[in-house]
Amino acid sequence: MLIIGADHREKAEDETQVRSLRGSTAQVMVLVNGMILALVAYLALSFFIGDMLQVEQKRTVSETERTINENLHALESAIKAASTILVLEEDIPPEFLQKTISYATPNIDQFDYLIWLRDHGNGAWSITHFMKPSSPEALENDAYNVQTREDQAALVRFITENKVRIYEDVLIRTDIPGTNYVQESTEPLIRNRPFAMIKKIMTPDGPDSFLVGLSRVSSVIDRAWLNERTELSGIVLREGTGGDPIFYMNRMDQGRAAEGKNLREDYAFTIGNAKWTMQVDVGQTRHTVFLQKTPLLVLFFGTMFTIVGMLYVRNNQRQSGRLAVMNRTLAHKNFELNSEIAERERLNNSLRKAERENRAIINAVTDIIFETTAEGDILFLNDAWGRVTGHDIGVSMGKNLFDMLHPQDQADQRDQFQQMIKGQRPAYRSFARLRTREGTFRSVELAMSMMRQDENRNIRVVGTLTDVEERRRAEKALGEAEKKFRTIVENAAGGIYQVTPDGKYLSANPAMARILGYDSADDIVGSIRNANSEIYESIRDRKQFLAQLDEKGAVKNFETTVRRKNGDIIWVNENARTVRDDEGNILYYEGSIEDITQRKEAEIKLQEAKVHSDMASRAKSEFLANMSHELRTPLNAIIGFSEIIKNEVFGKLEQRQYWDYANDIYDSGKQLLKIINEILDVSRIDAGERQLNESLVRLDHIVQSALDLMAPKIESGQLTVTNMLNSAMPDVIGEELALKQIIMNLLSNAVKFTPEGGRITLSYELDADGQLRLSITDTGVGMDENEIQKALSPFGQVDSSLHRATSGAGLGLTLVDALTRLHEGSFELFSQKGLGTTATIILPARRVSPRDAASNAS
Repeated sequence: MLIIGADHREKAEDETQVRSLRGSTAQVMVLVNGMILALVAYLALSFFIGDMLQVEQKRTVSETERTINENLHALESAIKAASTILVLEEDIPPEFLQKTISYATPNIDQFDYLIWLRDHGNGAWSITHFMKPSSPEALENDAYNVQTREDQAALVRFITENKVRIYEDVLIRTDIPGTNYVQESTEPLIRNRPFAMIKKIMTPDGPDSFLVGLSRVSSVIDRAWLNERTELSGIVLREGTGGDPIFYMNRMDQGRAAEGKNLREDYAFTIGNAKWTMQVDVGQTRHTVFLQKTPLLVLFFGTMFTIVGMLYVRNNQRQSGRLAVMNRTLAHKNFELNSEIAERERLNNSLRKAERENRAIINAVTDIIFETTAEGDILFLNDAWGRVTGHDIGVSMGKNLFDMLHPQDQADQRDQFQQMIKGQRPAYRSFARLRTREGTFRSVELAMSMMRQDENRNIRVVGTLTDVEERRRAEKALGEAEKKFRTIVENAAGGIYQVTPDGKYLSANPAMARILGYDSADDIVGSIRNANSEIYESIRDRKQFLAQLDEKGAVKNFETTVRRKNGDIIWVNENARTVRDDEGNILYYEGSIEDITQRKEAEIKLQEAKVHSDMASRAKSEFLANMSHELRTPLNAIIGFSEIIKNEVFGKLEQRQYWDYANDIYDSGKQLLKIINEILDVSRIDAGERQLNESLVRLDHIVQSALDLMAPKIESGQLTVTNMLNSAMPDVIGEELALKQIIMNLLSNAVKFTPEGGRITLSYELDADGQLRLSITDTGVGMDENEIQKALSPFGQVDSSLHRATSGAGLGLTLVDALTRLHEGSFELFSQKGLGTTATIILPARRVSPRDAASNAS
């Protein structure tokens, strides 16, 4: 056995030596081959990239020379085309010539100045500017000084002294008076000398004239094109070969690499009569320098990859030795694995049994238990789903849970669900409506309980749906009952309160605040510390009242005096009862009060006033009844028959004068009926018989409707109407007919009392107290203080030459004030003689309903 073991060890050592020798040879081969390939790649890339960069530099030079040459010749063609237009259209006024040249001549806008010089003989020249500088470089850097008469005279002398007349083609000059060689920018560095293109305009019989275009090379070169050509390090344009620069651009200092090889080429070309030389420098950018260094990077990485490959081969040699050991270990592990598989099978059977038991428990729950994806698609449902909704579970699987909710609930529930998915809110509960198989909806409580991740790390959401239909119905009925009783309390005519035995008010209704003179019920609760001493005038009466409450538990029709907030003493009739807890302790008193001051004060004069009151009431009732019957009935007949005659229902009238009479009768009847209706409305409001039919009203729609009705009168008066009311204006709670009547009366007065050419403005604002102020302002004749008082009084009319033709009974503003007060608001009238009038209706904050986003959308 020892001999066999020794032989095996020697054999293993020999195999190890052979394996080591083979591994060393493979490593040397990998190293040599890798270095050869890296060197070949370095040489090939160096040659290819060098040749490519040289070709690219030459292409850039050629493109630059071609672009600048083409743009300058295009400018030359533009001045030739403009001179042709001047020859053909010389009789057109200069301002029309300017438009014609601008529209019909391409590239003409590249001239900073376009000047037409005409010789009228005897040294008289006329100068017409068709174009002036629009670029900031030309204006800010003093490139031109040809604005003044002296500068323009120098330009004329230059043309006459230099014999421009003998040259009939385009003359190019860079020594024009009034031009300077200036620096336009620093990044890149650009300097410019303006040049002139002069074209003599040939006319058969007319005087000599010249079209002079002043421009700069920087105007011809597209700055965006220049910025894109970052490889251009410099451009110089000269007149001739050694002349002064016309254009100079240098960007050698703009962060470009200093390394590399630059290319410079000179190019001569002719423009007009001039011969210019262009020098173009193409440098090395960081991009091209990087390309030049690419072969070195390839050589470096090739070397590194070769070394890595060699190390990889070496590592493989070592791994092969380890594999032999691993194979022996695997045989033992295989046996252990079979034993583990048998154990897992046993555990899986136990798991399936537990799963069946858990599923039975889950299905026995009355609530719906579900699991969804992060998008809301259903993955699991228990049997309660079928019992609540009637849907088959198999059919419902895979559907989106939120699609099965009421359409009004879907958006809100999706938002809350996504917020929980994103971690913006924790697990939550909310109420929704779930669609059943019959198409109806049941109220459910939706609870998103937890999030988890499955084996693929996908998000899963677990939650429950609890059927709360019956509970919601009960809560709704309870809420409606509470709202009903709250409405009764809030709108009760008498004051209703809850007060502790020590005089601290717990609650009160608006009528209570109104009776005691406070701004609101909250004002009473917050400002009164002890009602027993602050509100009730007689301490003795108050103690008697509280004693009866403690003794009997309730007191009815107890008349006493109270002190209002302003200090006035009034009589009230009070009813109250004691509220106790289960142990009989007094919690608070709740009761009501009624203001009986007028009744108390009127008791003395009741008998004598009753007779006069009955007589006045009877007379007023008879007057209104007679007016309604005796005037409106025949008046409607008059209006009806006059309308038939006016509209020529039964045939054309032979005498047109009869038609005029019928039209006058119709208009007068309508005016009289309007006056009667106003008198009846004011009388009904004063008698307290006018009740509001309230709803949510959009004032901007009412105002627009009134403007449409008044449009003929506005147009005939040549009035300017500015309507500043918009869709963001809040709604109000009131009667639409009454509000329309208010606005029509105010707008009619504004139109009536505003002279021709005047202005009428409609605006609104919400003040600091939340009240809505709707104003109508005109630039009419205006009123002084006495006239305002007269206009606000019933049947009061202000004398004015503007309103005689359509004057009424003087009840318009009276009716506006009465209807506004009926809405618990107020009416303000501000006016100044000769300036105009502003009429404002103010509606209280409780009648203002701000329009929310949903209302705006609808």
